[in-house]
Amino acid sequence: MSCNDWEKGEIVIPSAEWAAFKARIREALNKASERQFELATKLHAHLTSPAVKDRKLKGYELYNAAEDYVRKAAERPSSFSPARYTNEDATLALRAVVDRSYSQKTVTVKVKAPRKNAFPKYGNNVVTFQGDEHVLHLDNETRTAKWGVHENNRACETARESAIGRAFFSSLDKIKNWTRGSGGKIIGNDEYNQDHTHEGGGANYVKDSYPPAKEPVRRTTYAGGFGYGGGGYGGGYGGGRRW
Repeated sequence: MSCNDWEKGEIVIPSAEWAAFKARIREALNKASERQFELATKLHAHLTSPAVKDRKLKGYELYNAAEDYVRKAAERPSSFSPARYTNEDATLALRAVVDRSYSQKTVTVKVKAPRKNAFPKYGNNVVTFQGDEHVLHLDNETRTAKWGVHENNRACETARESAIGRAFFSSLDKIKNWTRGSGGKIIGNDEYNQDHTHEGGGANYVKDSYPPAKEPVRRTTYAGGFGYGGGGYGGGYGGGRRW
C-alpha cells in the first residue's frame, strides 16, 4: 500500500563491539558491490550480443529489453531458493549500463560498458554510506551509528531492503552484549498516523529500540497494521538535504 513515511535514529554501539559492527557492514556492502557489478557486466554482454544487436532495437524497445533482463535476474528461481540478485541490484545495474535521453518527440537509449568504480569498495576509512533517499553515518569518536530515511512513498521499506539497510540492521542484530550507556532508538512517522486527530495522536513513534525491548514496539495506524515512517531527518547528512 502506498504510504509516505520517514525514520531516523542514533544507536551508540558498545566499545567492544564497534570494530566488528563496522566490519560486518563494510563486508556486506562490498559483497553487494561485487554482485551489482557482476549483473551490470552480464547485462552489457547481453545487450551487445548478436542475438540482441541483430534485432536492431532502439528507444523504448531497447530499454525494455534491458529492463526485462535485470528483472528476470532478480526473480527467485523457486520458493525454496533465494534470488542471486536483489531488486536494488537490478536497478543499479540498469542505471550503470543504459542511458536514456529525451527530446520533444523521441527517446534515445544508449548502451555503455559498466565502470567498476561505479560500484565502490569500502575501506576502513569510509564512514558515510549514501543511498538514494537514505544514509548511514558511523561516528568513530562517539561510536554512534546514525540512520536517516528521507520522507517519500514507502521510503522506509525501500531503505531497509537496500544493501545499506540490510547491512546496518543485520549488524545491529548481531550485537548481544549491550553495555550501560549504549543503545538507542529508531523513530519515525507516516501519513496515516499523522491523520490521527485524537489527543496525543499523530506523534512520532518508536519503531525499533536497542537493546531490543522485551515486546516489539508497535503502532497501529488508520491504514491497518503497523505504521512506519513521515516527516524528515533532522541530521546533516546527504549533502545538505533535509533528512
